[in-house]
Amino acid sequence: MQYFAGALAIKWLSSMIPVAGTVVNATVSLATVEAAGWAFHFIIRDGRNPDTMSKDELKAYFKLGKEQQKNAKNDFVDPNKLPEAVRKKYEALSKELTDTETTEARRQAILAEITDLLGPYR
Repeated sequence: MQYFAGALAIKWLSSMIPVAGTVVNATVSLATVEAAGWAFHFIIRDGRNPDTMSKDELKAYFKLGKEQQKNAKNDFVDPNKLPEAVRKKYEALSKELTDTETTEARRQAILAEITDLLGPYR
């Protein structure tokens, strides 16, 4: 709840700044939705029903969602910042991954190869 109150305060204050305020509002909204999405993911993963959960349980899952949000950002690799040879290999693997003719076994092998390829840049 404190997270939402803080987010609302930031959005309200930033709305007084013409263009920058819009960017801040969008960023805060995106961060809140992302954290809530991760929370919902964990709730569903654990086989829980949000309708039957207590407020404290939902808060705990939202906190877990915020932590995962931070971890996901730390795990993100910007392909544009990769060395050219690595970026080209990554793009080729990504293209093959989305090909409808690629088998499931090959998809799994591609994902492992991408993980290995990007490992040093995380």
